[in-house]
Amino acid sequence: MDSNPVPDSIGHVPSKELKRRARDTLTSRYTVPMTAYVLSQMIVMLISLPFESALQNHPSVFQLVTSGLAMFIILLLSNVLTGGLVYIHLNLTHGKAAVLTDVLRYFSRSPERFVLSDLLFTGISLLPMLPAIAITIIAVLRNTTILYTITAIAWIITLIPLFSITLRYALTNYLLVEEPEAGITDVFCKSRRLMEGHKMELFFLSLSFIGMYLLSILSVGIGFLWVIPYRNQTLAEFYRNIRKET
Repeated sequence: MDSNPVPDSIGHVPSKELKRRARDTLTSRYTVPMTAYVLSQMIVMLISLPFESALQNHPSVFQLVTSGLAMFIILLLSNVLTGGLVYIHLNLTHGKAAVLTDVLRYFSRSPERFVLSDLLFTGISLLPMLPAIAITIIAVLRNTTILYTITAIAWIITLIPLFSITLRYALTNYLLVEEPEAGITDVFCKSRRLMEGHKMELFFLSLSFIGMYLLSILSVGIGFLWVIPYRNQTLAEFYRNIRKET
């Protein structure tokens, strides 16, 4: 059996091959990406803790608004950490050394690019959600069974464009890392172009990790220490393969 299968007639590399490449890349080099993932999660958790605590024991409206705003800002800043993780995994795909401190790399290198990218993605994602949000508000105000049913249907339908948007702009962080001089809108446009003909490929690649996620949950979350770096490395291989085709 060929251990290095060639792309199919339309240039797609099978998910199995991308995952094999990721395993080969991570062999004997799992420590840094695993530790970087844990560190990124701990940073977000520690920063979020005071605001989550404020929501306990009947918080006031002011506490709800303040904590909600703080959590949104923390979510934006967490994308800067994601950029560091992407940098680590891309280095591994190129056979370079991975350094733990690189998870913090973009806090000193134009962090606003990752924050603005996340804001733009949030704005793009919000547009198809507006009808479902409006229906939800009406359902809550009128409190009728039929409106709640319509609300559920509206949100299910909304998932379709949301999935499409997520897949279309899945490469933005990779492009932000590899093209530091590119503008935010240029990065989004390029991600959309690169993902043409590859969206379903990425969708099924992502689905292939569901079994591992379930096993990780059964292991009280410990399995995620291996699964998330493995998934991240596979996605880096996916990105590298697409760039080779262009």
